[in-house]
Amino acid sequence: MDVAQQLAEKLEVAGIESTQDWEWSAIPSVTATAKPAASPIADLVQGGEAGDEFAARLVSSGQILTQDRFVTALKERGWQFLGSEETGDPSGSAWTEAGALDKRGHTEGWKLARSVETEIRDLVTRIGVLLKAGWIEVIVVTDHGWLLVPNGMPKVELKSFLTETRWSRCAALKFEAQTDALAFKWHWNPQVMMASPPGAGSYRAGIEYSHGGVSLQEMVTPVLRVTTGKLTGGSARLLEAKWTGAKCRVVVGGDYTGVRVDVRTSHSDPNTSLLSDKQARETAPDGKVTVFLEDASDIGKSAEIVLLDASGQVIHSLATTLGK
Repeated sequence: MDVAQQLAEKLEVAGIESTQDWEWSAIPSVTATAKPAASPIADLVQGGEAGDEFAARLVSSGQILTQDRFVTALKERGWQFLGSEETGDPSGSAWTEAGALDKRGHTEGWKLARSVETEIRDLVTRIGVLLKAGWIEVIVVTDHGWLLVPNGMPKVELKSFLTETRWSRCAALKFEAQTDALAFKWHWNPQVMMASPPGAGSYRAGIEYSHGGVSLQEMVTPVLRVTTGKLTGGSARLLEAKWTGAKCRVVVGGDYTGVRVDVRTSHSDPNTSLLSDKQARETAPDGKVTVFLEDASDIGKSAEIVLLDASGQVIHSLATTLGK
């Protein structure tokens, strides 16, 4: 979050306006768990066993979600995956990855501080390139925050026989393990419990940079939204949809004036709406809208989130698993 404030300032200096929001990271706040949760394929993955080292698995195959499988799942959902120098097709949706703060932190420890300014400068350049290539909105997200403690975090004891896997800021507990440590449910499988050391503690000695715990520094993640302004015509599109039970928060980009959002089992049939009173909801002035399922028993079913123009015509849609 601290780095995001600096990024927003540098974007402003470069003449690029942005708005800021925030999200919770997933528990534990490690890449294997938190990256898929922050991505457009969150509903396509699930949890496995405590020994999986907090890695999510694909629902379709049960396989561990590797980077290659992550990219494949994105493409199957209709998203482009852009390499570091690619700009893609701005008429669609795309995912790209930038920055090496996490990698640097794990290898360099406190020396990461020397690289922050360079990383921010590179991000500003990347965002500018995407905007010039025709993208009307760039959303900057991250999977987790981190702690940086020169000279090392205080060591906290946790017996190895209690855990399936143990990292500096989190540990997967064995089934029915008895411990006084703070314990939380794993984001992807609530049957698996994880322990987290208090404060800025670490289960390993001599660790200067780490994440995976439940501190605000690790769990509160920034969302920066950069736009080029509204376009005319049918340029509105669905950017993001996040479910919490029967509630879904939807973000619309482009010219979203007068557009509405519905959730249907049939793309083109308004009679298949699953919303309360079967009425599509109009977006707020910031392009966001929250919709609610009429029947909570529909959670887990497949459907489509559809975007309607002022005349009721479908102009964009996203496949979704209700409630996930």
